[in-house]
Amino acid sequence: MLFLAVTAIALAERAIGPLMPFIRRSIDLSDMQVAYAGGAVVLGSLLGVIPLSHLLHRVRAELAIAVNLLAVGVACAIIALQTTLLGLAVGLLALGVIRSGVVPTVNKAVAAWFPRSRRGGAMGFVHMGAPVGGVIAGLCLPLVARSVGWGSSFYVLATVAILCAMVPTLAGWSSLRSGSAERALIIQRDGGSWRRVMTIGLIYGLVCLGDFGGSLYLALYLVDRLRVDPVAAGVFFGIALAGSAGGRALWGKLLDGAFRQARHMVLSLIAFASGVSFILLILLSPESPQPWVVLVVFLFGASTLSSWGVLSTILSDVVGEAATATATASILCIAWGSGVIGQILFGFILDRFRSYALGFGLFAAFALVAALMFSMYAGVRDNGHWGEP
Repeated sequence: MLFLAVTAIALAERAIGPLMPFIRRSIDLSDMQVAYAGGAVVLGSLLGVIPLSHLLHRVRAELAIAVNLLAVGVACAIIALQTTLLGLAVGLLALGVIRSGVVPTVNKAVAAWFPRSRRGGAMGFVHMGAPVGGVIAGLCLPLVARSVGWGSSFYVLATVAILCAMVPTLAGWSSLRSGSAERALIIQRDGGSWRRVMTIGLIYGLVCLGDFGGSLYLALYLVDRLRVDPVAAGVFFGIALAGSAGGRALWGKLLDGAFRQARHMVLSLIAFASGVSFILLILLSPESPQPWVVLVVFLFGASTLSSWGVLSTILSDVVGEAATATATASILCIAWGSGVIGQILFGFILDRFRSYALGFGLFAAFALVAALMFSMYAGVRDNGHWGEP
């Protein structure tokens, strides 16, 4: 159920990337206006995550997720009707606000339902739904947009979200009828834990500059720089998200296995691979062999777009189960704030300098700095272990 919810939400959220070539041509957007439209989703998420996480924290996870999915379906239907930049931005802003409550709710549920020894794999699997939704968006929605228009793609997204809402609704109703309740949780909010949460979040924000900026402009980069067909660009976007799905599953297994005592080092490895992937994207050209392009795009997804499951597991370990939703909301504020900055920064660079290489180069530098900072943060402690939260 959690995997399905994350997949459906990501399908709507990630749709803006592969559909942007069609939206830009239909509404005649400049590079800076693309940044405004894409940033509206992230800005909405930033504005909504704290109030919604507190509100939904008091509701059963199943019913909270069902309400979110229904609201996302309505928002997608409204977006499909828009024909101006203002209308599109407002619709995407509303979508961002609505979907912001899902991740804290899902993280709280995983922390409550799984023991710590299995939590890394569970977080990795559940959050693998985000890239899976992105893969479906990249492979299917451009075909729909080419055939019947990008607005019809959002009608499809609305239908999927509303249908998926039935699953948690039935699950929540069944639990209420059976009289089962979520088990009581003990809140652990010592000051040291929350200082660690904010330190991790601030470093993670450097990675998110490239996560949101890179994912928004990846399809446009392939169309403009590599002269790829828009539908083929959607396929490459799907390949990146497939890499993200594989990366999340792999990192989750590492957290439960060989890297159990070195969890911050996993974040360092991810950030380093992210920086390398941006450098490789810069080196691509229209003459690059297609298998090499596929490999680079896959690495971009497996690194830059795959770190959230690892971070969620670390958060639940640091602050305790009941505080996971609040900690997640706090980190998401930092992450989505960085995402807005990253998207607007990239749009400004394209608008002023017409250079994808400069934008990707900055993102690579931010990611490599984050890798170094995570590595330093995970330094050897007195007990001889690496960075145990």
